[in-house]
Amino acid sequence: MITVKTFLILIFMGLLLSPFCLIASSIKLQNKSARQEHFDRNSIKMLKQFYHEYANADSKMAKADNVAAHIEELRAVKEKYCSAKLINWLDKEEIDVDPFLKSQDFNIEWLKTLKIQKEANYRNQFIATYSFFDHFRKQTVQRKISLVVIRLNGEYKIDDVR
Repeated sequence: MITVKTFLILIFMGLLLSPFCLIASSIKLQNKSARQEHFDRNSIKMLKQFYHEYANADSKMAKADNVAAHIEELRAVKEKYCSAKLINWLDKEEIDVDPFLKSQDFNIEWLKTLKIQKEANYRNQFIATYSFFDHFRKQTVQRKISLVVIRLNGEYKIDDVR
């Protein structure tokens, strides 16, 4: 049976330890938040680099004499920035529209409107958008691409595209 004295000591100890538990919990949340901000910042940087290299390689292919060489250049960009899982999926699927551009043809000028943002509702998902004037519809059109980024062996990789 617990004595009144022991009971009071336990309550007093709980009151003393509670602030330390709250502080430790707050520090842990701050560290997690800082890690997520670091991940987001580096993911956005990687995605901008990817789109710059990918769009440049894609636009060369449209006017190239040696299409096979530019297909290899596009593949090299994918291998540099995408996970093996995503590359395998892309190789197996019959795709009519480029999933990274949501278009069959890409004008390098559209790259000037590229924006990469963190998807607020998901931890490792980002949205790439770019705009262009559609002469057929006679209006500005915006393309939106959802990308999932992972960190694999210290490198940031695109793991999914929707």
